[in-house]
Amino acid sequence: MKPEQSSDLIEIYFRSLESLDPAGLISRKLSIKNGHLVIGSIELPLYEGTHIWVLGAGKAAASMAKGIEDVLNVGIRDGMVIVPEGQPQITSTIQQFKGEHPLPGPNSLAATLELMNLAKKVTPGDIVLFLLSGGASALLEYPADDIELEDLVLTGELLLNSGADITEMNTVRKHISSVKGGSFLRHLRYARVLNLIISDVPGNDVSAVGSGPTNPDPTTFADAWNILEKYNLTERLPKAVTGHIIKGADGLIQDTPKPGEPLDCEVYNHILATSADMAESVKRKLRSAGFSARGSGKAYSGSIEEVADAVFKDILKIQDKAETLKKPIALVYHGESYVKVTGNGKGGRNTEFALRIAEKISGMDNIVFLSAATDGSDGNTGAAGAICTGKTALLGEQLNMNISHYISDNDSWSYFKALGHIIHTGPTGNNLMDLQIAIIGTS
Repeated sequence: MKPEQSSDLIEIYFRSLESLDPAGLISRKLSIKNGHLVIGSIELPLYEGTHIWVLGAGKAAASMAKGIEDVLNVGIRDGMVIVPEGQPQITSTIQQFKGEHPLPGPNSLAATLELMNLAKKVTPGDIVLFLLSGGASALLEYPADDIELEDLVLTGELLLNSGADITEMNTVRKHISSVKGGSFLRHLRYARVLNLIISDVPGNDVSAVGSGPTNPDPTTFADAWNILEKYNLTERLPKAVTGHIIKGADGLIQDTPKPGEPLDCEVYNHILATSADMAESVKRKLRSAGFSARGSGKAYSGSIEEVADAVFKDILKIQDKAETLKKPIALVYHGESYVKVTGNGKGGRNTEFALRIAEKISGMDNIVFLSAATDGSDGNTGAAGAICTGKTALLGEQLNMNISHYISDNDSWSYFKALGHIIHTGPTGNNLMDLQIAIIGTS
């Protein structure tokens, strides 16, 4: 592998993210035409006296809010979004409140109270632009009446380390919260709610993004309990959490609003971007750089062991034909895996993905592999991901680092940090799941 090829891959990752900047997407797609607010096939009449409010939460909410300001200028009655710590202030009219992530904290709860108070000012017939992206599950949060913040945090930690996928985690989160699973709609009665969404979930289910605060919820308390049983969490969670879910499953607590049930407001959804859009942008740029780019449009979802095995099988198929390739092949993947944490190391899905591939391709020539989070934050590492080749395991051995040990201890970040193969971006202001690129046939 030539050193510049790693740099080329990282550059393609950056440029693809830039092409899907949420502010730019809104500036290009949202408009006011003939007295209507228009995006895609949605047209909302602006009646006399209609006010436009901007609410929302998520890692991409600040960038989306900037796009709204660029389009509507002085047409916003008021606005507020909840964003992670560390994101730069890029809006002037729409307020930004900070919350904790990946687990909710006191700032998340305080900011959510402010958002609920602002929602009370919305009057019948007003338009609420609700900006939603991944990260909102922790940023936009207020616990159900009989649950404390500490209960939410412990539940979140156990879910994150259990091996549960994002949909399963969000099902539980919805049923111990007073704002998730469509429950925030109860604060927006008689409004017209237009959800503008950056999707970070496989399948792009709008009720799952950010735990779906402004979309009816098809899941139930019984579903949440089954997930806890599946991952052996019923005896490990706080009694307030399990007791609340049991009461709900027994019909003693009102469930979240369901699809098909009458609502006191109108709800519309427009997905601005998905991980498939990111993958397509990457493939276009790879082709422009001289690669033959391939990849499924469908986002993967599964355990990291399963997904890494599937990617390695694809690499082997191409590697077997390496001598006959007219140009190097680039395989592009996108989605979200889940990790059952059993070790004590430091790492995230992407550094672990790269380390598992590094072990599998050890000794294989002419392969380079990148795995990176599109939000710039991979687990508890502060990094976006890592890059590896067939020489990565050998380089580790030279530093007396056994790659299998680092995998079993979930210590992928430490391994790549020692080699200098970590990818750093800082917060990107976006969140389109994870991206992997495998290049075979380089020279």
